[in-house]
Amino acid sequence: MYIESEDYRDLWQLAHEWAGYNPEKTDLGNLPKQVELNLKRLSAAIINRSLAVRTKNVAIFIDDSVLEYLLNIRHFFKLLKCRSGKSINKDYLESIYVRRPNFLDWCEKEKYPNSDFWVLTQVIESYKVSNRPKNEIEDKAVCRALAKAYWDIDPNIHPAHMADSRAIKIYANGNQYDISTIKEWIADIDPLIKERKTGRPRHVVYKIDLETGTLPKD
Repeated sequence: MYIESEDYRDLWQLAHEWAGYNPEKTDLGNLPKQVELNLKRLSAAIINRSLAVRTKNVAIFIDDSVLEYLLNIRHFFKLLKCRSGKSINKDYLESIYVRRPNFLDWCEKEKYPNSDFWVLTQVIESYKVSNRPKNEIEDKAVCRALAKAYWDIDPNIHPAHMADSRAIKIYANGNQYDISTIKEWIADIDPLIKERKTGRPRHVVYKIDLETGTLPKD
């Protein structure tokens, strides 16, 4: 596990322990029926946003915005395959983590039994994420991916407004960099770079809300 805390279980481990099996001793090609059922239940709950989860780096499926869908589309299809039983990817399932209070609340709400197996042996005050990359190279890559996704929706978004968007601040650690730095990172992928006028950008309403990541409802 990358998250070193009793308060977290990865999906593979959780589905097994919930069914009373050791996750290190089952055969992927012949999983116990209850483990398979647990994986389907967990996957469905994550897709429906009934159960909060995270990777070692960030929470996923936190809202219904277009941005969240674009960022999590890889997770969506892998979980969809797991829910249907068509494909169970152990490596992937071991990279998605559930926090104990969220799991217990979900079990209580859904009236699922046998959720008392997860007992803490010590008081958990915090958790530590190991091997989490914290560098400019990754921040730049995330920033460019977000900008590309937003510009695909609305090419009129001004680079200055893009650099100040909530998504870049949260997912690309934008608050740690000058806006001029972020604008340099995304300059070559700006679809209207040759048409931009110099000077202070005017306030305009874009096709996507840069503060919430959502599209207008009307």
